[in-house]
Amino acid sequence: MEIPTDISNWVIDARQRLSEAEIICGRANEHLLSSTERLSKRDNQLPKLVYLFDSTKQQLRLLGILKDSLVLVLQQLMERKSAISNKLKRDAARLTNIVHSLKTVKVEASFKHSGTTGTLFDFISDEDIQNMVNDIEVILEQNDVLSNGGRTDILLQSFNTDIDSFQHDLDSLHKLFMTSASLPWSRKQKDPQNVSLDKDADSINQLLQMNSELELDMVSLLKSLSNHYDQCSKGSVLLKSPQVPQQEKQELFAVLQNDVNELPSVLDILEDDRAQISQNCEYILNICEQSEKFNSKVQEYVQSLESFGKNKLQAHYMKDFRAGVQPIRANIKRAEEFHKQVLDLIDYYTNFVRSYNSLVLEIDRRHHVNNRIAELVKSLQSSISQIEEDDSKAREDFLLRNADYLPQNIIDPIGNTPSSHILFNALPMVTLEFEKELLPDISTETVSNARMLLKKP
Repeated sequence: MEIPTDISNWVIDARQRLSEAEIICGRANEHLLSSTERLSKRDNQLPKLVYLFDSTKQQLRLLGILKDSLVLVLQQLMERKSAISNKLKRDAARLTNIVHSLKTVKVEASFKHSGTTGTLFDFISDEDIQNMVNDIEVILEQNDVLSNGGRTDILLQSFNTDIDSFQHDLDSLHKLFMTSASLPWSRKQKDPQNVSLDKDADSINQLLQMNSELELDMVSLLKSLSNHYDQCSKGSVLLKSPQVPQQEKQELFAVLQNDVNELPSVLDILEDDRAQISQNCEYILNICEQSEKFNSKVQEYVQSLESFGKNKLQAHYMKDFRAGVQPIRANIKRAEEFHKQVLDLIDYYTNFVRSYNSLVLEIDRRHHVNNRIAELVKSLQSSISQIEEDDSKAREDFLLRNADYLPQNIIDPIGNTPSSHILFNALPMVTLEFEKELLPDISTETVSNARMLLKKP
């Protein structure tokens, strides 16, 4: 068989086929670079996403703690308000009973207070007590209103609803983050308890593996086309050379002809590989687009949470909560002040009754002391009178028997007293007087009642 010496058309065709293959491989490479870049960018966002999830989770936990603290503050205020209201009601009733009991305590008649009812009630200001009781009723009514208004409770319920809403949105995002194949987590770490997640992860890995294999195949095909072009170029020279044996030319021609026959199928395979790579990369780019949309959702969520903290939390919830509990605190303070006054009055009026009965016993005691002293003085006066009488008789007897025989100057004067006075003086006058105190005459019944009430023998 005669072998053509001119295969320049093969050389031209080989170069054209090689150019087409390079274009096809270039397109495939563009898809690979674009998808790899987008996928790498998406994967690099993983640490930030993990940080955002952790930080927002902590922020929601702190919001929950804050809400629980506000609930506890309100609960403690309500407990204090309820406790002081109960104490105020109880002790106000005690005070009223004590004040009314003063009307039953009769004042001793000998104290002589005209124009009165004759009870201890006459000595207190009924108007002041009634004004205080009225003020206490107002405070108790205000406490009831503050308890039933529910404004602060509604505020805290709204706060809790917002927190639950943020938590629900975060849980939804986190679930999508953990299960979606469009997110880097699914390729970074598999969850043995989530089969669907593993399948999604495998599908992405399969695409990347497939692209890698297709890329190697295209490189191999491109290399074979390049070799074919080189062989055609060299074969064109060798076929024209008279030094090359005819047998060798025939073998070279057969190889080149076989390669030329296979060129269309090689380009078809190359185009099929490119198309598959393009399809795979398109799917990957679509995944990346979903991931970017997810990142946008996370950013929007974080921004909404930050906006909530800066605006609604401070300007609404905290401000309104402080405004809501302020009147409760103020009313509790007023109630505590009134309660102290009530306790002071209970103590005062209780001691008033006790002191009145003590006064009765004190006057009775003074009566007894005055009577005892008066009796002692009277007894002493009687004894002194007897002594004076005996002394007068003794002096007269002495002078009758001895005065005529004694000189008057037998005793030197003592001070300004002449000697004669010493002999003839009478006993100095003894004066003993006692005037009883002016005390009211308390009845025996009054004294007995006082002793019984004070438990005195």
